[in-house]
Amino acid sequence: MKLIDKQGRLFGKINIIDLFVLLLALYISITFFVRYRNLKKYEFDLKNAVSIKNEDFLKKEIKSELANVEEDFSDAILNLTVKFEGYIPALADNIKVGDKDEKYPFNEVIEIVSNEPKKIVGPNGVYFDKDLRIITLKLRVLVVFKNNKYLYRDQPLKIGRQFLFENIKYDINGIIFNIKLIEDCKK
Repeated sequence: MKLIDKQGRLFGKINIIDLFVLLLALYISITFFVRYRNLKKYEFDLKNAVSIKNEDFLKKEIKSELANVEEDFSDAILNLTVKFEGYIPALADNIKVGDKDEKYPFNEVIEIVSNEPKKIVGPNGVYFDKDLRIITLKLRVLVVFKNNKYLYRDQPLKIGRQFLFENIKYDINGIIFNIKLIEDCKK
């Protein structure tokens, strides 16, 4: 007796293509059943999470943020000079003194040092691109001083490092090139 006969049946009884289709349908139905059951479980968990009191939620949120903070820390106020390169003039013209960070309202633009066209050095010499701007800003930021480092959004502040300023009108990312301590706020 052959394993597969001339008509493509397994042991002369089951068509091999029908078997594959049947196994595929079985696999798909089991997969959907398992995923549906897991989604129901997550839906239940989500309903429980939503029913938590706001006060309890805020306490957990504060505890999780403070979990990594050691005993030896304090707040500090810094003035940063940050250069933001390659932004369009429309965005550059929207930046104003007094603009506040969306997530950290204490942090704000205190001076627009410069807003000029980007200098391009090419094979034909040097020219200024009027469609791209270099914006230099002085920002006042509240940071955490921990382990002899100033931390902003849990990242150490250093000259040459990236700095993100998010305002409700714009987000800009630049390079820090000056850090000045204004006030050390001890506990």
